Amino acid sequence: MYHLSVTISPQDARLHGTAVITSASPTRATFDVGHLTLSRVVVDGKPLAATRFKDKKELHLFMFEQVEFHFNARYNDSYDHGIFPDTLVLTDHWFPVVDALTSYRMQVDLPEGYHAITSSDSIQTSTDHGRTRYRFDFPHPQPGLEGLALLGGPNMTSRETTVDGVVLQVLVRKGMEDQADRILAETKSKFAQYHSLFGPYPYRRLAVVDTPVTTSLSYPGLLVMTRKNLRNLPQDATLAHELVHEWFGNTVFIDWKSGNWAEGAAIYFADHAAMEARGEGWRCRQRMMQGYRTWVLGEQEIPLTRFEGREDRMTRSVGYGKGALVYHMLRIELGDEAFFNGIRTFMQQHHGAVATWHHLQQSFEQASSRNLDWFFRQWVQGVGLPSLTATVEARGDRQLLRIAQQGAVMNCTLPIVVRTAQGDKRMAIRLEGPLTEVSLDGLAEVREVALDPDYDLLRVLASTEYGPSIERLDREQHLLIIPPRTRSAAYQPLIERLKNKKPLTQQLEMPSDIGRQGRREQSIHRKGTGTPLQGQRFWSGRRLNDQELAAHTLVIMGNDHPILRRLFSTPPTLLQRPPHGVSLTLLTHPLNPQRLVAVFDSSNAQETALSQDKLENYGGNAAVSFKGGELFEKRLGEAKRGMVYRMP
Repeated sequence: MYHLSVTISPQDARLHGTAVITSASPTRATFDVGHLTLSRVVVDGKPLAATRFKDKKELHLFMFEQVEFHFNARYNDSYDHGIFPDTLVLTDHWFPVVDALTSYRMQVDLPEGYHAITSSDSIQTSTDHGRTRYRFDFPHPQPGLEGLALLGGPNMTSRETTVDGVVLQVLVRKGMEDQADRILAETKSKFAQYHSLFGPYPYRRLAVVDTPVTTSLSYPGLLVMTRKNLRNLPQDATLAHELVHEWFGNTVFIDWKSGNWAEGAAIYFADHAAMEARGEGWRCRQRMMQGYRTWVLGEQEIPLTRFEGREDRMTRSVGYGKGALVYHMLRIELGDEAFFNGIRTFMQQHHGAVATWHHLQQSFEQASSRNLDWFFRQWVQGVGLPSLTATVEARGDRQLLRIAQQGAVMNCTLPIVVRTAQGDKRMAIRLEGPLTEVSLDGLAEVREVALDPDYDLLRVLASTEYGPSIERLDREQHLLIIPPRTRSAAYQPLIERLKNKKPLTQQLEMPSDIGRQGRREQSIHRKGTGTPLQGQRFWSGRRLNDQELAAHTLVIMGNDHPILRRLFSTPPTLLQRPPHGVSLTLLTHPLNPQRLVAVFDSSNAQETALSQDKLENYGGNAAVSFKGGELFEKRLGEAKRGMVYRMP
């Protein structure tokens, strides 16, 4: 049992605390204390010499039954983790954290009128001499190294309701009072949905708290939410995502060394489910496969059993994208009844315990009465995706579909749609080797066959399905910057960003004093290489040879740049920027479909600079615009849906 008592002073960002950890029998443990100033440590009634704990980041104790810490700290570096007069946000490690399962009782002393909330089944308050004391009881053992969050602030507005005996609470800060009821209604709706799908919620309370953090987080019984995520409900799926973690990660705990199975579940049951409800689940799955092709294939791919958390875009595409698609494929393989029975079995059998992908496999096997070793060996323990090609043949009266797997050869189900003169026929084809032949006899007047048009099978996207996107631009290494005819200073922050991030970026040096005729010829050089582009070129780029243009992804500055007329036989559809703002449109390169054309349009350098750090947040989109650094409009890219083969 962990007894934690802290006194917090919001005016000077300080806390003083005492932590008493007791064990029923002699034990050993490691404590993370590097973020604290320890004034005293007592082990089984005996003070520990200061040399044992002074300036230590970790404290290792052996065979103790009780240890007592006296500590203080000052947190005011960031609203993501700090104590301020207008808010309190302490996350993870703000007290002596122990590497063991433990339950908590916490006492928090604050100025009167200052609210506080943490993971708890029960809350008691008392006020005396201008101070309010909160007592929280959370008798559910938790992985100690996960830490706890303590949140609060002055004059917060609270709303509560009850669902199946669980108290749902919403706490919002000043400026969000009119949103509290709407947030509570959305929380209640999603909570009831997941309670039905995943099984009973193990805690008595769940609090959703409006905070100034930059990223929303989930703790047992406590959701730390950004104001932006809450304001954008119900379109924003973040609340649903963090709610899913209340089961996947906070009811059953993750064995990090064996792979994080929770992030894929949160994406699938929240973000993906929201798009599925709008009839766009296929688009969500296509985007996840596009991210996988962009960031993972060709790299040092890792299996899901080695994914712990998002470190970069490669690990995100594995743990979030592939993880979600594994749940989707398993659901198709088993059917809804067995799939959700497996989820509920997993939650029931491993409630309050650490679990692995293997435990998930066992639960699904129990629910379906099937051996799923082949599935988890391929998709969870293994790496690589199948790359499919097909031919449709007519041999006399016979019609034959031949499907080849290259790269990773999987045992999998491939949905297809056969389009005939009489209508569409959906079929599920089992692939178990490098080549599968399917007879289409009996289907009159087959016109074409579409492989996996809904993206139900995790695979390598064909080039025709691999649409333009911002993340593809970020991934490109062969960039050729084509500056604007005028106002080049407006684009300088973008030019610097590209040159800093892309060591192979090349820039065409073009003079800014070109006359109206646009016919003055200049010698154009590659920036920084000293290697001239051969021959004289018009400043507009009209005489750059096609081979040079096709070899690079082009970054063109200005929606009205003359080179667009040369590249595209018909004017491309470009996102129009706000009068004072920026826009970026990604297009498939007309001279080389493996590369892109990026058209960036800006009103001034300040708007260009404000947009640069925002682009990564919209990586799956093919066009975005910003005004004052805030999103103004976004559009997804267009690509052919599924792999389509016509009957010869």
